[in-house]
Amino acid sequence: METIRTALDNYHYDVLKQLAENINLNNGDQTKRKAWFVNNLSQALIKRAGDRAFIQSLPEAEQAILALLLEANGKAWVYELNIPMMNAGFTPPFWEEDGDKKTSELPQITDILEKLFLKGLVVNLTLGVGSTKRLLKPTYEVAIPKEIQNVLPKNSLKLPQPKLQVMSTPPAQSVTHDIQIFIRNLLLIWTELQRRPAKRLKSGEASKRDLRRISESIGLDFVGTNESYIRYLWYYLDILDMLSYTDKQITVNDNKRNTHFWNSSLREQTQTIFQNYLKHATQKDYFYNLSYTINYYTGYRLDSTLPDYNKLFMALLNQLPEQTWISVEYFILLLNHGIPGGFLLPPDQAQKITKKAYYSFSYTKKLEEIENELVFDILNHLNFMGLVSLGYAGTNTLTSICTTPLYYTLVHNRTSENEVQEGQIVLQPDFQILAMGPVPTKQLAAIERFSERESVTEGVTTYRITKDSIYPALQNGDSIGAIMAFMRQVTGLPVPQNVERTLEEWSDQHERIIVRRNVLILQIDDAEALTQLLEDKEIGKYLHSINERTAWIPMRYAKKVRLRLQILKHLPTHSNGPQADLKNSLTFEDGELRSPVPLPSLYITGTVSQFAQPKNVTTWILTPQSIGAASQKGLDILTIITQIKTLTGTQLPADWEKKLKVWGHHYGDAHLAQVMLLRFDSSEALDELQRKDYKLRNWLTPLPRTTDGLAIITHPDIDEVKEVLTSWGIKLKEIRWW
Repeated sequence: METIRTALDNYHYDVLKQLAENINLNNGDQTKRKAWFVNNLSQALIKRAGDRAFIQSLPEAEQAILALLLEANGKAWVYELNIPMMNAGFTPPFWEEDGDKKTSELPQITDILEKLFLKGLVVNLTLGVGSTKRLLKPTYEVAIPKEIQNVLPKNSLKLPQPKLQVMSTPPAQSVTHDIQIFIRNLLLIWTELQRRPAKRLKSGEASKRDLRRISESIGLDFVGTNESYIRYLWYYLDILDMLSYTDKQITVNDNKRNTHFWNSSLREQTQTIFQNYLKHATQKDYFYNLSYTINYYTGYRLDSTLPDYNKLFMALLNQLPEQTWISVEYFILLLNHGIPGGFLLPPDQAQKITKKAYYSFSYTKKLEEIENELVFDILNHLNFMGLVSLGYAGTNTLTSICTTPLYYTLVHNRTSENEVQEGQIVLQPDFQILAMGPVPTKQLAAIERFSERESVTEGVTTYRITKDSIYPALQNGDSIGAIMAFMRQVTGLPVPQNVERTLEEWSDQHERIIVRRNVLILQIDDAEALTQLLEDKEIGKYLHSINERTAWIPMRYAKKVRLRLQILKHLPTHSNGPQADLKNSLTFEDGELRSPVPLPSLYITGTVSQFAQPKNVTTWILTPQSIGAASQKGLDILTIITQIKTLTGTQLPADWEKKLKVWGHHYGDAHLAQVMLLRFDSSEALDELQRKDYKLRNWLTPLPRTTDGLAIITHPDIDEVKEVLTSWGIKLKEIRWW
């Protein structure tokens, strides 16, 4: 801390003369040297500072600043003094520049400090512009010299007390989001993306069509505030690492960590979301643009990151009165220390920017706009998480904020009345499931696995169990027994009998189709021989019958079966795959495809059965019905002809190729119509007439792929068409030109 002599010596000579004149020290003598002023002012100022009556006679605002400086050990930045002075109503709740038009009767903090400078109780520690000595302005940092501190009557100086009416602003209407609905909607979007991934655009974002689909899946139209809400939900899924991005699509990370999140308690889920938001360094594009704009307008670069600003923000919220509405303007003043940009930049830098002559008023306003944009963005996030309520004077004018009980549950680890979830789940006989109230996401995630979502409102999510919804659940390892046990547990009631019977029927139907992997197929031309193998004591237990001549064997037992077949004198032929089996495997004669071997490969049987009717085990017939059925299933006639050529090794006879094309309706349909044609001398004339005459644009349809100006007249009144054409000077001739 500087001594009184050092502080005075650092002042410009003119300031010392002004100070001496203000306390009647020089008696009008302007010839004194600087050393004289320093020596005499030091003694006089210390004596005045120890005069209790003099100090008590000071205005209340000046006494308050002295008390604040003493509280700060005698030294402080101006912005640190400004907030408590505004709280107490000594200075206006906004910052005015020297050149601004005054809008308040209250003095600025710098006005009060200047009076204390001239009384010698406080010294300015800020160098003057273009000077090596200190002046009365600019004022960034101030102090009470050590000797002055020692003699001031501290008991007479009281810290300024905040006037709560300055801070309290009850809103006309308020918006508070329910964190349970917020987390529920996160789950619903996540499961929607799990079922059907979104298309990823070149920008990296999801397509608007997919965002609209996702929005509709949770009962919202993708417009206005709903669009912002969906994008906020997407942002939180992203920072929770629940999304997976590829070059072309966006889907979900379906892993143990995310499953644990959905199965967690509401308190744990909220804590996870909150902590991830605080530490997350995105939104990268938004923050990059913010930093670039600030650098452009001020020359300063942002050294802080988004998590840094979040921490500063939360530190201020922790100091506010609990569940008390605070004016947004006042809250921003607390954030930026009463200086535009004091939240984005270190307050001393922001203060210097506002004071520099080469920065225009518009630049300061731009810095203020950027700062407000960041503040409102953070407030919106906290509002969506249910941590802060927002108060509005109208539909769009944000006026005040208030922390919610949930905020103190998370930040101060308090118990919450909302921790007990009292939602109810009802299963109705028509297979409809109603999830009413705050149902835990653990239960909703389970319901999402085996039912179709029908509708979503704030209080109720409606599902319906269908055959199509049950099938994927069974494919993923769920069982009907487990599903019914779950429904009994969450509803507290038996499953309706008709629902139980139907679910069991669907389960039976599902199990009729089973996909076996890593198996060996065994074909035998003699049904009795297969029966004997199925009854064989050594390999019978490994064989599973498909039909009277076919069985399947798990691949791990293939070697044992081959050895046993050799012992039993069965020498099987091994298939070499579809390409080898199909090539030159059949003969064609008079519409019949015949196999020269008694037991065709399954590849041959499966291929030919797509377009020919079986006559016996080795013969198939081409018929109008079989070809027509193949065409209806999407099998192209040319593909069938190519497959027959592969199977037989020869080209089909021309008459049979024609028959197949006829039976398969290969050439499609044709349509006859009588029209009136109009031919112009050039296609350019036709184009120009259609551009300039709306009637001809509607009445004439140019023929595609022609260059000779041909068009069809679509207007029923030919005479009216002729009249319009004649008005354009066109001579019409009804002749045959082809």
